[in-house]
Amino acid sequence: MTRVQLVLTDEDHDRFVRAPRRLLSAADLEAFFARCDALDGPALERDLEEHLAVIEKSRMRGRAPT
Repeated sequence: MTRVQLVLTDEDHDRFVRAPRRLLSAADLEAFFARCDALDGPALERDLEEHLAVIEKSRMRGRAPT
């Protein structure tokens, strides 16, 4: 299973919540990603290693000194 995080407007969120959850075919999946690609957002996602470093830095701030 893959998790995807999207930032949606309230209107898009409402539409998503009411939409059917099941994708029936490869064409349905392609159409879904085409709609996602059309949304406003960053052109590129953050590099995974950079993202993981930010998460780890946040975790370290919350740890007690040993």
